[in-house]
Amino acid sequence: MAMALQGKNRQYHFAMIQPRHFISTAAFAGYSQEAARRLLTEMAERTDDVIASVRAELPPDFPAQVSEAIFKGLASQAARIGRFVS
Repeated sequence: MAMALQGKNRQYHFAMIQPRHFISTAAFAGYSQEAARRLLTEMAERTDDVIASVRAELPPDFPAQVSEAIFKGLASQAARIGRFVS
């Protein structure tokens, strides 16, 4: 990532970032933690529809191994966010 998220320590590595880091960063920036939580909830809830929409728009010759790896990562992160906000 080009910028770090706030937490006890700065988080730069995408694989190490947890949903709580977005909440911490929101608070650090003076943004409502509750509003940040609502945005995370909305992102998690919309991920399946976004994946389906993007999948439908991909050209037929787009490499499935690339798109499916990305979609799997998105779904995994959405599930992680969903567990955090519930």
